[in-house]
Amino acid sequence: GPAAEELNIDFSQTKVGKLPDKFSATFLGTDDPSGPAKWQVTETRTPSSLAEENSGNNNLANSQALSQTSSSSFRKGVAICLYEGEEFGDFTFSARVRIDIGAFKQMAGIMFRAADSKNFYALTINSIENRVSMIKVVDGNETTSWNTTGNLSIPKNTWHTLRVICKADQFECYHNGIA
Repeated sequence: GPAAEELNIDFSQTKVGKLPDKFSATFLGTDDPSGPAKWQVTETRTPSSLAEENSGNNNLANSQALSQTSSSSFRKGVAICLYEGEEFGDFTFSARVRIDIGAFKQMAGIMFRAADSKNFYALTINSIENRVSMIKVVDGNETTSWNTTGNLSIPKNTWHTLRVICKADQFECYHNGIA
């Protein structure tokens, strides 16, 4: 068949402090009394796009990244950012993520197969519980499909690569290149 197209989302053309076009920010769970979910492009040191999936903080360069900048100590929800640029059939999605702070939750992840902000799947990492999880959200209700077990280190302030391969309703998930 024909070769798959590649979509590379580059935040370098978005003004620092702004949410990129085709993205929306919302809060999943009980509304956060400290304010709405805030996502914006920030300047930071990021891995090269050519770096290996497990490169962590090696080969960093000044760049722009999409960052969740809400300051909240609220426990019953999560700030999410949804790409609304187009719909995808079968695909491979990878992103570099980093957990910097969090009082009650120290998580980062990627959303996929999103119908809207209350119906989607997510592949997440959690630095408090040191685990990778697959989450399914239906009508705003979250259920965990699976968690990793065993010894896993998910340090904060370190870049991690999350990748999911979607073929129909089958998903292959990776953290730093490991299934």
